[in-house]
Amino acid sequence: MIPFLIIFKRNIISFKKRAWGTLISGIDPLLFLLAFGFGIGKFIPSVEGLSYVEFIAPAMVVISVLYGSFFETTYNAFVRMYYENIYTAWLSTNATVKDIVLGEMLWGAFRGTLYAIIVIFVLSCFGLIKNLSFLIIILVLPLLGLTFASIGMFFTSVVPNIMFFDYLYFVYINPMILFSGTYFPINILPIFLKIILKTLFPLYYAVKISREFYLGQSLDIINIIILLIITVIFTILGIKFLKIRLIN
Repeated sequence: MIPFLIIFKRNIISFKKRAWGTLISGIDPLLFLLAFGFGIGKFIPSVEGLSYVEFIAPAMVVISVLYGSFFETTYNAFVRMYYENIYTAWLSTNATVKDIVLGEMLWGAFRGTLYAIIVIFVLSCFGLIKNLSFLIIILVLPLLGLTFASIGMFFTSVVPNIMFFDYLYFVYINPMILFSGTYFPINILPIFLKIILKTLFPLYYAVKISREFYLGQSLDIINIIILLIITVIFTILGIKFLKIRLIN
């Protein structure tokens, strides 16, 4: 078996031992859906022709992908690398740094996809999925997960210590969740700010993809291409800097 698939398989086996606790840790998007969609949403007449809960529903799906894949390739990956020395053990086999990065990314994308499917199930229970074509997004979720996982592995390869991730979530992840067209359309913002957000926040493109599926609109392939480019860039950077950290 290819080494990075072995790494992926190892993480799945480890996941099975703590599955319930891990799944519970990914319910944040559902809490936001209940609080904002069914709470605050009652005071908002409509957004872009949709009820507020319908506007944020597709965004909650991709936010769950972000949470699952990014958390797994930051905090958990750093623990495996630094505290448990699992990366060193993998490198003593025929696995390479590239295998480690790809295996961890694949696992992060899998976990993020799993979270998103749970959110989709909850949305269906609330009767919020009125267009069955939205379910096609399940095929795209792994790509979204790989994008966020590649960014996570890059940061894991360069952060000085695990506490740095707290700052990362505060100054990057939380703003990205708030200002990517998730809770309000960013077209109400100044043009220069929209350009900055579109440049820094890949979640913006993931939200657009999810909302297109949700509304049954034709998919803008440009958004897919942008996420693929981001994934390739950060995968290459992650491999490069993790190699420096582990070998040099």
